[in-house]
Amino acid sequence: MASENFYHFSPAGKVCKLASRDEAAKTLFQKGYVWIDIEKPDREIMEFWKSPLKLFPMSIDDCLDENHVPKVNDFPDYSFILFVQEIYKDKSIQINEVDFFIGKNFLLSVHSLEIQTGFFENASRESLFQNPIVFDGPDFLLHLLLDGIIDEKIIVIDKIEEELEKIEEEVLKPQGKSQPVELMQLRRNIISLRKCVFHEREILVKLCRRDSQFLREKTIYYFRELYDHLTKLFETIEINREMVTSIMEIYLSQISIRISHSANQTNLVMKRLTVLMTIFSPLAIITGFFGMSEWTMMIGADNWKTGFMFLFLAMCLFGTLNYFFLKRFRWT
Repeated sequence: MASENFYHFSPAGKVCKLASRDEAAKTLFQKGYVWIDIEKPDREIMEFWKSPLKLFPMSIDDCLDENHVPKVNDFPDYSFILFVQEIYKDKSIQINEVDFFIGKNFLLSVHSLEIQTGFFENASRESLFQNPIVFDGPDFLLHLLLDGIIDEKIIVIDKIEEELEKIEEEVLKPQGKSQPVELMQLRRNIISLRKCVFHEREILVKLCRRDSQFLREKTIYYFRELYDHLTKLFETIEINREMVTSIMEIYLSQISIRISHSANQTNLVMKRLTVLMTIFSPLAIITGFFGMSEWTMMIGADNWKTGFMFLFLAMCLFGTLNYFFLKRFRWT
């Protein structure tokens, strides 16, 4: 269900909450400016504001369609800014599109989900209204709202860094549990955050060079600060993306080392078995040959004890010589 809030900021430094859309539309003709905040809008609500705010149909479609990347579009009577808020929950990033329409005497903010952080939250609006710069114009209010969204991004990247450090410690343990699934999930979160921050940084570049006629010269310094925050955040995201790649390489290296160690152990066992077969195979041939009647025919049936001892000693001597022969050529 849609939720709407209307506030009028007067030049005298007072803020008044308006009761209805009609009252907010009439207040547009008074001094000061109006902040219109809409949650979960439908087309009927957006069509209502089409005439008072002179909104273009394409901007309304962008508000109702959530499959857009951050961008800024300038129109004769307003500038349309699409930003994205990220919330880190259950090891995944939830993306909430936030749209802004800023004109000479109004600021319209539209978001499809309930935002429980920043100045969009009802409990935080009191502190927002106590900030004297909000009465200087809608561009200052826009700066504060964007600043709250960017602060939320910093919180998200801090949580991602904590998860990344835990995975890194676990991977580096000798008997640590492998976590490639969690690592790939973090990689997807970082890439998603990077894509949004990249486009939002481009938006602030355009705002700082005053592509929008509704941002005054004195507010540009505030938006440059936001640009600096996004630039640092983008660098942090790049560092974390490289860390994910490094941890994955370490993990794959450990897997390769374990496989190589297992193969070496198998080769060592096969080598020892081969040495044993090399030593005892000739002995098996001797026992097989002389175990038949040929040996009895040579020494006679009555001399079997002497023949057995002689054959046993000959086998031991032959096996020993065979072992030292293999050892001399380092085949053992």
